[in-house]
Amino acid sequence: MLGMLLARLRTIVQAQAEALLADDFDRLEVLIAQREPLVADLSSYGITDLSVLDRALAEQVAALDQQLLALVRESLDRTGQEMRDVERGRTALAEYRRRGQTLIRNLAYLGQHE
Repeated sequence: MLGMLLARLRTIVQAQAEALLADDFDRLEVLIAQREPLVADLSSYGITDLSVLDRALAEQVAALDQQLLALVRESLDRTGQEMRDVERGRTALAEYRRRGQTLIRNLAYLGQHE
């Protein structure tokens, strides 16, 4: 039973990494929901319950989870950069709008005084 739980968890963690790399957040949400009960089930086991094969699976899951955490950090960093880019774009757009309005007012003023 424990080996099956660990194998299923490994599959889910791998799928989470793939979903994150593909920016498939809907799939990631489904996988998180699938992962939670497995982790809860695993909490009833102790280190002494692990066979040699279970330990190998647990180590694989831990390594994959570390990779997943690194991917999450990269995704957050990338999202933060994209948000800063969007904000710079908004600032530039506001400045272009202000300049355009000033130009239109100046042209209207010139048109009135010709």
